[in-house]
Amino acid sequence: MQGLANALVVLRREVEAGLAAGNGRAPGRVTVTVGLQPLAGGQWGVATGPTPHVLTFEFEPAPAPDPVLEPSGWSAADQEAVACRLDGVFGPPGFDSAARATVFRETVSALDPDQLPVLWDGLEGVVTVSDTGLARAVHSVQRLLERGGIEVGTGARMLRGIFLRHPAEAVLELVDRRWRFGTGHDLGA
Repeated sequence: MQGLANALVVLRREVEAGLAAGNGRAPGRVTVTVGLQPLAGGQWGVATGPTPHVLTFEFEPAPAPDPVLEPSGWSAADQEAVACRLDGVFGPPGFDSAARATVFRETVSALDPDQLPVLWDGLEGVVTVSDTGLARAVHSVQRLLERGGIEVGTGARMLRGIFLRHPAEAVLELVDRRWRFGTGHDLGA
């Protein structure tokens, strides 16, 4: 059931990211029907074609964050909500996710704020990035998203939604604080 559980988590994240990237209005409940197929060892996974086995998944999407908030205006609840969304991108705090978060923070910190929309568009394949530095940033973030277990386009939409609603400096500071464990930062390095 692990394959199905992971697929449902990814599906929920994609729906929430799509809602966050849209008009900010979330429906009361979302219902999704997923086709299933048996896998080896008695497990079930998401079907790639027609199947008589279906599962209906119903949930309430996470509320869309408020419009842009100043760093000093972030409540603990606001920060935790953003941190939970970022957990979906990097993984929960730990050694591997700290490495991904550090690469992300350093890559995004090196960009101008007006380059961030181009970064997200490049990750989603909407534009071809010709600027060498920006192309390198797209490649770095793409690789860390792939290694984080999230589909690149989904991760890009989630990140775009977060950075549209919150100042980049505040988000990067949150990334630095939350994913310090396991990188040597916690040892005074």
